[in-house]
Amino acid sequence: MPKIIIVHASFGQGHKQAALAISSHLKAPCYDLLDFTFGFVKKIQSASYLWITNNFPFLWKLLFNISQHKTVISILNIFNLVTYFSFIGYVKKTKPDIIITTHFFPPHLVNIIKKRLKIMQISVVTDIKPHRLWANKGVDKFLVATNQTKKWLTELGISKQKIIPGYVSIRKGFLKKESRENLYKKFNLETTKQTILFVSSASGNFGFLEKALKSLNQKFNLLIIYGKNSKLKKYLEKAELKNVKFFPFYQKIWELISLSALIVTKPGGLTVFEGGYKKKPFVFTHFIPGQEEDNMIFLKKRKIAEIAFNQQTLVESINKLTKKAENLKNNYPLDFQDIRKPLDKIINNYDKNS
Repeated sequence: MPKIIIVHASFGQGHKQAALAISSHLKAPCYDLLDFTFGFVKKIQSASYLWITNNFPFLWKLLFNISQHKTVISILNIFNLVTYFSFIGYVKKTKPDIIITTHFFPPHLVNIIKKRLKIMQISVVTDIKPHRLWANKGVDKFLVATNQTKKWLTELGISKQKIIPGYVSIRKGFLKKESRENLYKKFNLETTKQTILFVSSASGNFGFLEKALKSLNQKFNLLIIYGKNSKLKKYLEKAELKNVKFFPFYQKIWELISLSALIVTKPGGLTVFEGGYKKKPFVFTHFIPGQEEDNMIFLKKRKIAEIAFNQQTLVESINKLTKKAENLKNNYPLDFQDIRKPLDKIINNYDKNS
């Protein structure tokens, strides 16, 4: 078995959870690139990302678009080299055979010593539409979600032979077949009603949900992950609505997704991949411009997502898509497969050729 490490960068949870799922499967160590810099730099970078995306999304979109230019990418690569130089030292010291990444920053750093140490690089792309930074020619294999993702990567200069489409990194719990009957009993919900899952962002961004809850509750069971939204939590506690269950966080999220006919959330890569793996439609109520906006547009074009920025549109979108939910189980336009088998195959072939 070759020596393997997995590397992510903790700008949001998607890259991290994808890396942890791979780490658990391969029983290989997983590292956050941001841990290879000074503590105060990590705090500034993480906090800045959340602050900008939550408060100034237009600024994030500007930064996202600017960073598509090759000159800016070159400057960003130099900045990352200075910032995360100790990561290169760690790789030199530990000499892994394979490095698997779920973020676009680490590959450039690995390239610096890749040939000297004969390291194989595998990139697990955690966005549907890849940013130019994903298109690193030093990567040996790309695992991507869709054939369209593969096409976009080839347009950015990556060889088709390097790209394996149709695979996403999901948490192990999603591989289980959950009994709908047992889950309805577990959460004490009405079996005659469809269930809607609301998944908040970490900051708890659900601006107009409270206004829609009572009308939705007449027709549906509601599961709500409210995150840090203390206002919504207080409202739910006081309202005492029937067939509404709410949590700040739920570890076995695959249970809630399996149980639900539809997911109301933002279009982050992790949620899109895990919901898509279970063949669920989506209603998106907010998004981060750039990668999440691209995910949203991609799913809406395939008629498995709607966008709702007010109470009326939210209710209308939920009613529209729940009517299609049963039919989508057999006619879902995307086929996300679990990443484990193709990843094992790549690693086993490395073993044979080493």
